[in-house]
This record gives sequence, structure tokens and C-alpha cells, in this order.
Amino acid sequence: MSGDVIDAASRPRRQDGTRVRRVGGRVVLILDSGGLELNETAESVWQLCSGSTSVAEIVTKISEEYDAEEDEIRKDVVELLEELESLGALEIVAPA
Repeated sequence: MSGDVIDAASRPRRQDGTRVRRVGGRVVLILDSGGLELNETAESVWQLCSGSTSVAEIVTKISEEYDAEEDEIRKDVVELLEELESLGALEIVAPA
């Protein structure tokens, strides 16, 4: 689905080849293009990218976890997912 718009029903899925390491308490994704360190919120989003959880569900869970409004979280989650997709760390699966 690369290049398509990520919407509420999209289901992000971690790519099998993406290696994950914990360095100094932070999660680092090891990609062909280099490493990407995830902050705590990005790590929470990453963990929810199973291919079965929709973007809307991810936004709700992150909003609840960090006691924030969904509207405030949605843009940041979508931007993170777009970045991870462009780096090849995950793919966006169309809703079933």
C-alpha cells in the first residue's frame, strides 16, 4: 500500500526484516538506511503495529496511555507511521 494515504482503517504491520535493539533503555530499529531511535511514545506505537490493529485503534490506545486527546495524537501517529513506512520498517495493510 506504499504511497497510499494512511487512514483510520489502515492496519500498519512491522516488516519481518526490521531488527530491533534496546540501547540505553530506548528501542532502536536497525534498518538498511541506518538506525532509528524511538522515543517512549513511538515505541508504544511500534508495539501496536501488528497488522491487526487499525490506525484508529492505535490512536485511541496511545491517547489513553498518555491521557491526551485523540485529535492531538492522531497527526503525530500518522506522521510516525508514514516515516516508518518510508524507511521500510513497516507496511500499511489495507483494511479487510
